[in-house]
Amino acid sequence: YFAGRMNWDAGVRPRGLEQIEEAIRWNPTTAFLHEDRAKFLWEMGKRDEALGEIEIAIALHPVKWQYHQTYSAWLHSAGRDEDAVEQRKIAEQLKEIEPDYGAEVEKIRKTQEGS
Repeated sequence: YFAGRMNWDAGVRPRGLEQIEEAIRWNPTTAFLHEDRAKFLWEMGKRDEALGEIEIAIALHPVKWQYHQTYSAWLHSAGRDEDAVEQRKIAEQLKEIEPDYGAEVEKIRKTQEGS
């Protein structure tokens, strides 16, 4: 996975995509791999394939608001405004209930310090 990201970021796009796809073959239920593949495909202009791939990421991790936000933006770009609005609403609802992990860690630290 990391080699794929590094190659992609370095401009070695075909190899980076191949490496991400290899990571997906080894870990097909890892949502962020599908998200990265979707982003790579979108940047390559393979929009329909990218939309399908972000849908897989959402199916694997439906509460990650960022996936819905990305999907919304892409649907809007594809002229699917009704679907885009629906995905944006989902993203906003999920974002509101996302835990604040930093605050939770701080609470744990304070509890431990007080013990």
